[in-house]
Amino acid sequence: MYRRLAMLPWLLGALVFSLLATTGCGYSEEEWRAKLREIESLQNQLRAEQSKNEQAQRELDEAKAKVEQLKKQLEAAGVN
Repeated sequence: MYRRLAMLPWLLGALVFSLLATTGCGYSEEEWRAKLREIESLQNQLRAEQSKNEQAQRELDEAKAKVEQLKKQLEAAGVN
């Protein structure tokens, strides 16, 4: 019983501190939404760049295949 009463001021102090600490912290709703829009925009940019990269990789692979095909044609024609 006495132990609980002795802890009561400490618990009340911790509760008041946590309430005061959390009320003024954090982002406002508008800041939060602005950050979400920024993240969405960056994700869209990333997807677009990844798509361009994949297209460029396909074109590079096609060019390499064409070079190999031309090398084989030159070898068949006797040109080193």
